[in-house]
Amino acid sequence: PQVRTDLELFDWHVRRAADLPPVEAVEHYQAALDLVTGKPFSYPNAARASYGWVDFEHQATTWEGRIAGVAKAFTELCLDNDQPDVAIATLRRLLQAAPLNGGVVAALMRVHIATGDRSAADHLYQEHAAALDQADLGDPDDDVVQLRLDLGGGGPP
Repeated sequence: PQVRTDLELFDWHVRRAADLPPVEAVEHYQAALDLVTGKPFSYPNAARASYGWVDFEHQATTWEGRIAGVAKAFTELCLDNDQPDVAIATLRRLLQAAPLNGGVVAALMRVHIATGDRSAADHLYQEHAAALDQADLGDPDDDVVQLRLDLGGGGPP
């Protein structure tokens, strides 16, 4: 009973953040996001027979979406509490774990735009669009494109 998984801890921190004042909520969101150290439910192809349930149940996709949702809430609280550097450091690390996740990209773009670093937001968009193109995954999410439009950079290349 005392053994907990990172998934349980992630959920606990997120639930706890909902009941706390913003400054403390940021700490719990960050603790949840700190548990993300790589792509959710990644495993070598040789292990596919043992972990096929992950793909069958779409666990990786589900958790990537949850992580992006927490990243968005975390970002908004960081910006409201004048902690953009905290958001940037955490989101950059998350982006390495989920480089093609539009929600994480959009959150980081929002912080760069809020801090006036429009070139960093545009550069992030360009890298994201190129990575999606290279992986043959289509265009960036609507939120990411809208942020690019807000920059005055036009739509997808």
